[in-house]
Amino acid sequence: NFPLDLASVEAPSRNG
Repeated sequence: NFPLDLASVEAPSRNG
């Protein structure tokens, strides 16, 4: 997974 996805994992709300 890309580092960007990693950030989303920490804040899934941000991703959606």
